[in-house]
Amino acid sequence: MPLCEVCVVLNFRGLLYPFGRNTLQGPNLRELLHPIGQATARRHRDLETLRSSASTCELCALLQAAIQDSVQPHESKNRIYLQGDRNFSFLEEKSGSYDSDIGALTSISIYLGSLDGTGKLQTLRHHPITVYAEPGSAAALSYDILNQPLRPSDDVTQARQWFQHCSSTHSICHKRSSGDETITEKGKLTYLPTRVLDVTAIASNGNPFLVETEGQQGEYVTLSHRWGGARVVTTTLSNLIVHKRCIPFATLSKTFRDAIVFTYNLGFRYIWIDSLCIIQDSVDDWERESARMAEIYMQSTITLSAASATSGDTGLFLPRKPYMSVKLPYCDKHGALSGHYYITNRQLGTFLDEVERGPLQTRAWTLQERLLAARVLHFAESQLYWECQNAVWKESSGFLVEDNAVDRFGGNVKTGYRGSLLSAPWRKSEFSLPRQAKTNAEYTTWYGVLSQYSRRAMSYEDDKLPAVSGLAQYFAQYRKDSYVAGLWNNDLPTGLMWCNGHSRGSSSLLRPKRPRAPSFSWASLDGPIVFECDWTGTVEIKILDVAVQHSGSNRYGGLASGRILLMGCIRQLKTVVGQAAEYDRGWIYTNAFLFNAEDECLGCASFDELSRTQNGLVSCLLIFCVSEGFRPFAPDVLMRRGQWAWALLLRRKEDEMAYERIGLAQVDQTCFEKMVMEEIALV
Repeated sequence: MPLCEVCVVLNFRGLLYPFGRNTLQGPNLRELLHPIGQATARRHRDLETLRSSASTCELCALLQAAIQDSVQPHESKNRIYLQGDRNFSFLEEKSGSYDSDIGALTSISIYLGSLDGTGKLQTLRHHPITVYAEPGSAAALSYDILNQPLRPSDDVTQARQWFQHCSSTHSICHKRSSGDETITEKGKLTYLPTRVLDVTAIASNGNPFLVETEGQQGEYVTLSHRWGGARVVTTTLSNLIVHKRCIPFATLSKTFRDAIVFTYNLGFRYIWIDSLCIIQDSVDDWERESARMAEIYMQSTITLSAASATSGDTGLFLPRKPYMSVKLPYCDKHGALSGHYYITNRQLGTFLDEVERGPLQTRAWTLQERLLAARVLHFAESQLYWECQNAVWKESSGFLVEDNAVDRFGGNVKTGYRGSLLSAPWRKSEFSLPRQAKTNAEYTTWYGVLSQYSRRAMSYEDDKLPAVSGLAQYFAQYRKDSYVAGLWNNDLPTGLMWCNGHSRGSSSLLRPKRPRAPSFSWASLDGPIVFECDWTGTVEIKILDVAVQHSGSNRYGGLASGRILLMGCIRQLKTVVGQAAEYDRGWIYTNAFLFNAEDECLGCASFDELSRTQNGLVSCLLIFCVSEGFRPFAPDVLMRRGQWAWALLLRRKEDEMAYERIGLAQVDQTCFEKMVMEEIALV
């Protein structure tokens, strides 16, 4: 279908805002398909004229299809405007200024509305449509058009290009820990895991088989996937010998089959898949191999992530939705015709929605698989994503940094977990008082990881600490710190300041069927938690002794018991459970209030388990006094009470001379005036 006489002269440069997207008025508005620099009476001013042209013009048909589902019958006379959407982060990085003759176009937005007497839009609805250019075309090489077409989901071309670029330019993605130093892996082979799958027989329609590596060196790929749904083939003591000869390809889940094929096509011989490379019914093998999880994912060349798969039946290679594309002539900045570009109605997801909020990232074990891996290739529903320690890229825009990634580290979308620790200046410093939030940023990174982790689900309650043990092992190598039930010895007072992450007492944390961690550890309960760690002030307890007993050989894994002996000030206050607006001080995790004997409200509390909370007396242990500048939120409290403090809520255990933690509180520092420090045991 040809273009109409209005569409054929469309010039995308006339749709670009020169300095940003902060206005929708005046000369920056372009009526749909208005040729820049020319006057014409033939314009598609409204929906009615656009519809009439759609039957004979493919671009008009595409634009109508993009907006038709949201248009009401009475809106046929609504005016239509186009605006070119530029990537201003790219412009600033490329040319140092938004005021650039580089197009940096990523999409075109269709706006529907009507003008008032001043030329401003009275009503507005926004419909984005994508533009792209073929890689290597003039439009792409000039950076006027930043997006590119998508290939079939099993195509390895883009993955190879990403890998080659990362391997040649990202030094931090080659680094691993060895003692106190950082060793560059580039150009060196690493030791293979205990077992890997050999996939070379796939070339002749053969079957993969299990290899016991016995100290061999080489490169390998890892798979991050969900176990649920499909019948997952596993290696057991009874079939280990059989699997070393052959694992019938047809018996594997679709996700496993896709991963094996992609590994081979990418040019690798080995892949590590947990259910096949760990003997699942051997407690000793499982504990030994799970303790090596950090090493396995860190030394893997690439991790394949089944980001959108809800089970093994889903696979990696998801069908992609068809879309319309219209080819338009491309003119360079001098007006010379130089190839083509495309406008399309394809709708793609974002890294935030498809990866960070995707099905795979709801599972506990997959957090450390993603964060420890040097490079992850995410197979999402609409496109591929690349995530390494230096960048996040998406298939639709090649090497353009994806800015819609919110759970990276250090406030920088380019920085991964390993990268944030490797680049930190604090590595050999010791914890000192007063605690400064900025100088202890490495611990804040850890607490942020735990907050993410606490929102994930797991199939087995006892996996709470093992499923994050790889991250802890990696952190310990750089911080040179001792691990204490999911916390760190040198920042233990702040580590104790976690609370129920349900806002306004909306829900309770859940206790597992059997104890798996001491009460002072976040790992003792299930559900979202938040760490109150971004404060400057002074620690008010003195740690005397810390003792933990592990349930197995992995010192970062499961626990049998734990105990902290400390010196601190403790005081009893009255508890009133529930919400009371007159006492609200702005802490969103409040589910109770604290009063002295004169019924003065001295603070607010966040109890871990609402079912075990009742009105009465509770013991408050002063942990941390917040320094000047961080006072209670309510002005009247600020005037009456002065400084603020964090305190643990405790309950004495009946059968021993010790306390168990039951919550966290914000209290006035005056609560603890004239109090004497005493020896306290937390279990």
